[in-house]
Amino acid sequence: MSLLIIGVVLSFVAAISWGINAHIVRKGMIDENPFYALFLRSLFTAPILFLIVFIWKGLNGILVYLEPEIIIYVLISAMLIIIGDSIFMYTLKHYPVNLIQPIVSVYPLFTTFMLIISKTEEIKPTIILGTIIIILGVITITGGDISGTYSHKALMLGLTAAACWGISVYLVKLILLDGRTDAMGVTGIRILIIGIFGLIVFYSSKNARIERSKRSNISKHNSLKFMALSGIIGWVIGASAFFIAIQMIGAAIPTPISSTNPIIASIIGILFKYEEVSKKQFLGIVCVVIGTITIIM
Repeated sequence: MSLLIIGVVLSFVAAISWGINAHIVRKGMIDENPFYALFLRSLFTAPILFLIVFIWKGLNGILVYLEPEIIIYVLISAMLIIIGDSIFMYTLKHYPVNLIQPIVSVYPLFTTFMLIISKTEEIKPTIILGTIIIILGVITITGGDISGTYSHKALMLGLTAAACWGISVYLVKLILLDGRTDAMGVTGIRILIIGIFGLIVFYSSKNARIERSKRSNISKHNSLKFMALSGIIGWVIGASAFFIAIQMIGAAIPTPISSTNPIIASIIGILFKYEEVSKKQFLGIVCVVIGTITIIM
């Protein structure tokens, strides 16, 4: 089996994992603080990933990420994720999901743009065309009637979040160019940084601490259970598969394919009868299939 096929399969594994994860997070986030949720996910995820790397490569497989030429990319990529996620959460509080989700779905274009201007990878016209088709598919299935809700602020916030995510993927690609690094190690160190940040932000807010203290133990246990499962499926499986694909075939192909996770989430909703198939959803799925075929041609 060629590296291309394996990389594409892993990209879809990431998309499926993230699609499943969307439903798990929805259950785990009931009454939960978003920043404490980041900590809970990292609490269960980082140790698993570091243990795997330690067994596989030894202590040096972990310490390599603390070297100056690597840690700077790790820190910047982690902070870009934090900034992008924070902007995304902010926009969802002020604008409809069907307005914001299509805007942030263009993040693969920022990754492709960075790869082109830096000449890190050879980007064929079919990859650009396929990326655009996939993004159109994601926008089709996630975008609804946004008449009357459009604003330049929403557009700029959404594009800023997308830029943060897209550039972060590009920085991970640079990290993985070092032969001593690996997908699970990169995922683990980034998750650790994100989790620590979430914990600091949570405990810096007195109101957040008070609100969480009022919750019942059953509610807290529910969040803990689902956030732990979310970390394993979304990060241990999903993120690791995505970064392994990047390490194998570059970032240009896996990034747009993995961005189809909203469609995967929708398909899961259809299979479990959370929602019915609409013409818009069917058209979005067709676009993703065509885009994927175009990319790997």
